[in-house]
Amino acid sequence: MKYYSNGKILLTAEYMVLFGATALAMPVRFGQSLEVNAFPGEEELEWESDENGEPWFRATFHTRTLDVLSATDGDVAARLRDHLLGARELNPSFLTGNGGYLVRTEIQFNRFWGLGTSSSLLSNIAWWAGVDPYELHRRVSRGSGFDIACARSNTPLLYSVTGGKPRVVPTSFCPPFKDNIYFVYLGKKQNSEDSVREFLRKHPPREETVNKISDLTHRIHTAGDLGEFDRLIGQHESILSGLSGVPSVRESLLADFPGGVKSLGAWGGDFIMVTWDGPFSRLQEFLREHGLETIILFREMILRPEMARP
Repeated sequence: MKYYSNGKILLTAEYMVLFGATALAMPVRFGQSLEVNAFPGEEELEWESDENGEPWFRATFHTRTLDVLSATDGDVAARLRDHLLGARELNPSFLTGNGGYLVRTEIQFNRFWGLGTSSSLLSNIAWWAGVDPYELHRRVSRGSGFDIACARSNTPLLYSVTGGKPRVVPTSFCPPFKDNIYFVYLGKKQNSEDSVREFLRKHPPREETVNKISDLTHRIHTAGDLGEFDRLIGQHESILSGLSGVPSVRESLLADFPGGVKSLGAWGGDFIMVTWDGPFSRLQEFLREHGLETIILFREMILRPEMARP
């Protein structure tokens, strides 16, 4: 059996989606596959993970106990074991048969980019185990679950959590200024779990702030021109910066940037979004002067329905 899940980008309501704010999230055109082959013999689960065709993780587990027998990275193996045990808690018959398994995963993007290595894997494991991906996510993560929604969506979506339950509204996001939107990698992979935990501890937001972010999400989603879009993402950055006490990426890195700038996901790492009204070569030149080399166009990042896998 073979499974596939999309990666993700969270355009608005980072952190605030944990408190009920509506977020605009998008599946990306890169994802992760998981292929399972059963074989007779020893009760061992052989796990092979590749990134763009190159091996990055190998491990062997005992099938019934899921004890780690060998691994190239102990921390990764421990997290993977937690995912598999969580799936078994939801489906007690998962990985209880005789014989062994060979599992191969393939990531189509740089796993340090923060585009959903863990969430796409979790979605695939849920498919394999025949369990609810959101239930599995709740057992092993403190995130909102938007990334699980993206893993299984072929369109952008408006995402929120009400009463502990996800609300996913498929939508479209293809503004007339889409060719002015770029995603830029900062080169500082953030541990989203640690960032979320620290934010929750220090900065519980008021309902008024949550509602403001939801309103901004809807206005960003429907912005009619680049100037309005830039103004709205600037307001979003100001609210999050004021609440968290963390300088915005414009303040900390791109104070002289002439376009719009917005953090995505965990502040301080992974990708940011910028807008630019000019030749791409000039944008490249400007960002390289600030040590930023990886720039991806909107149309090259975001999954379009016609590109989705069946």
